[in-house]
Amino acid sequence: MLADLAGARSSIHMEYFIWKSDDLGNRILDILVERARAGVEIRLIFDGVGSFLRVSRTYKRRLHQAGIEYRTFLDPKNFLFGRLINYRNHRKITVIDGRIGYTGGMNIGEEYISGGARFSGWRDTHLRLEGGVVRLLQEVFLLEWHNSGAGLLRDARFFPALSAERSGERKPGEPRLPVQVVCSGPDSAWDSLKLLFFTLISNANEEVLIQSPYFIPDESIQSAMETAALSGVRVRFMMTGVPDKRIAFWAAHTYFERMLKAGVEILLYESGFFHPKMIAVDRRIATVGTANLDIRSFQLNYELNVVIYDRDTARRLQRQFDKDAGRCRRIGFNDISGQRALIRLRNSVSRMFAPLL
Repeated sequence: MLADLAGARSSIHMEYFIWKSDDLGNRILDILVERARAGVEIRLIFDGVGSFLRVSRTYKRRLHQAGIEYRTFLDPKNFLFGRLINYRNHRKITVIDGRIGYTGGMNIGEEYISGGARFSGWRDTHLRLEGGVVRLLQEVFLLEWHNSGAGLLRDARFFPALSAERSGERKPGEPRLPVQVVCSGPDSAWDSLKLLFFTLISNANEEVLIQSPYFIPDESIQSAMETAALSGVRVRFMMTGVPDKRIAFWAAHTYFERMLKAGVEILLYESGFFHPKMIAVDRRIATVGTANLDIRSFQLNYELNVVIYDRDTARRLQRQFDKDAGRCRRIGFNDISGQRALIRLRNSVSRMFAPLL
């Protein structure tokens, strides 16, 4: 992404839940300032809560001096947004020249590369995209830019013609994959990503692979996983075994006993923090994006996932899952049923806060 940013010619649009003015944030800032001086239009969106007190005044001053526009999505310091403070813009989007796009689990911060001071390492999944799907990421960004109070941009220059459209053919060896962008948020009447996950799991015939750092599902997702396992589908779920949010980690354990009885395999990743958001089904379809398998992502956050209808991509993600499994501890039924009463009480009390986690 750093190389693509450095090669930008016309525009850079970036939107992140967490943006830190740390080593990585400053490396990106140096590139953005240099590109802005070269005439590239740059717009940034920070989530008001996720990036609160994480972007320094000096950092913002450099952005302003370079002519880089930035907005805060639902700024908690603005009293007009006070009643919306429970909402988060959890999307991670980069669009460069309207031709190259990025999305997935990673935010802008050194910990998303090395694990930072808290973790021995960091495991994440992020996508680099080209082609028509980038237009959809651009549309989402420009809508968020408008919703952040900066006005609606409709310029055609943000949607350049694709080379394949101009020539009517693909370059030799260039893949053309069916890709779908699915967004959800509190401004929609439908929990689109929850419905997507439910549909993927329910329609599996052989295998479901799920990766999420957090696990606080609603009844429909839990039932879909259990029903698939009871139907003979191999359901493998992987989450972090090194928590950053202990209450969410403890609450997740209250769902494990019933899932294990149904035959769901549960793996805890213990080689640093585990942050991917991925589902792959039957080695033929997969989704990667920003949504965790929790109620907050389903109902309170603005999220975005990409669905890829391609066997090769699904197999690549399956191979990565198997590699990750080598760094996991598998949870057995006795690990949960044999927990001490105080541990069970702690986990149950944590679950009471599940809708807000």
